[in-house]
Amino acid sequence: MKKLSLHEPVFAGNEWAYVKECIDTGWVSSAGKFVERFEGELAKRTGTKYGVAVVNGTAALDLALKILGVTAADEVIVPSLTFIATVNAIAYQGATPLFLDVEETTYGLDPDALEAYLARETEMRGGACVRKSSGRRIAACVPMHALGHPVRLLPLLAACAKRSIPVIEDAAEAIGSSWNGRPLGSFGRVGVLSFNGNKILTTGGGGALVTDDESLATSLNSWTVSSRASAPSPNSTARAWPARPCASSGSPRARKATSGSTRSGPPLRRPRLVCSRP
Repeated sequence: MKKLSLHEPVFAGNEWAYVKECIDTGWVSSAGKFVERFEGELAKRTGTKYGVAVVNGTAALDLALKILGVTAADEVIVPSLTFIATVNAIAYQGATPLFLDVEETTYGLDPDALEAYLARETEMRGGACVRKSSGRRIAACVPMHALGHPVRLLPLLAACAKRSIPVIEDAAEAIGSSWNGRPLGSFGRVGVLSFNGNKILTTGGGGALVTDDESLATSLNSWTVSSRASAPSPNSTARAWPARPCASSGSPRARKATSGSTRSGPPLRRPRLVCSRP
């Protein structure tokens, strides 16, 4: 009996030509037309204005938290069911994750549980949402769309908006999914995507951030290339994280998800974890 794979790559036939062009032209690092084209296509596909490619989804989460100013003095809300990278990225900032329950119908963060928790446990101080028991700011909320299933976004966004909590939308598993006709990844202040080998869209590895915020996109583009100043200056202008992907990763391959899932196993029991801090 033939076995059906949970996921396997589908090659369009032009991959060798793209890789050869990268080698022939010398564009094998973090620049070149393939990376830029990929970023543009991602923005178009997610209905956002800007796409910034990075080395993996963990780096994208890390940068999203950094760009929004999350520090070691803060706390970040995450669903209790998620891949470890979501929480690792919070740990990279020295911040504390706050785990809230998920819904049975979506496997994502429960907006009702979120609203109830925030109403009961937090208060506004100086324009920031602060957890009363710890005195720490809740600096972000990171809902994750599990296995491509959209979180109930409108009530979640409303609960965060009225308390000035920025939303980082973890759409690592959800490119191609939408909610009320709008692509996932486009609802938060910034969206995070992954192109690991088991995702719906893969470059073998890689990740990206998408946003409508020009200022965030400009800073992210600068940070991912070590904040280098314009030529001919060799200087960097700020703290930065060299997180750009190689150019040969800019030609994505689609994957077949034979069960409708984008992961090869339970979210917290992956056989191999690659978490690269840029």
